[in-house]
Amino acid sequence: MGALHRLELLDIAKHTKVSDELTGVYNRRFFNEILSKQLSLAKRRNERVSLVIVDLDHFRNLNETYGCSAGDRILQQLARILSDSVSKSDIVARYGGEEFAIIMPTLFTTKALVKADEIRQIIEYTNFDDIVQGKTINLTVSMGISSFPEHGTEQETLIKLANKAVYRAKEEGRNRVAAP
Repeated sequence: MGALHRLELLDIAKHTKVSDELTGVYNRRFFNEILSKQLSLAKRRNERVSLVIVDLDHFRNLNETYGCSAGDRILQQLARILSDSVSKSDIVARYGGEEFAIIMPTLFTTKALVKADEIRQIIEYTNFDDIVQGKTINLTVSMGISSFPEHGTEQETLIKLANKAVYRAKEEGRNRVAAP
């Protein structure tokens, strides 16, 4: 095995340790590491960090109606939209089943809310035509935001509050962004 081939294999191995296999965005383990580092940096520099949890509305129904492979394609397209809609310094990760997380370094809550709502609208107005042959699928997401230091200074607190905000967004009718 040549040196170049070994390097390519190492690169692939490194990528699979940090990336979600299905969607290609970062995985939850890497998200936890990066959020921890971003919070440490923000504490040292007296900066802000906003966290957005994105939950696909009615995903179970979509999966049951169109099948798991359609569900996989939906998640892949959603990951692409999220990645294309954030700034270069933002980090998109698959947080769980149909949940994604976005770390927005240096953003105040108000700016993160505006950005999250822009992303929510992009998703709402996207026609997912190539998921199921002959069908147009429209999706919505519920999003929850928490920010350092306004809502908390510890990673667990910020994640918990962003998740609570997602549930509030769902309770208030879905397809919206909420903060603590």
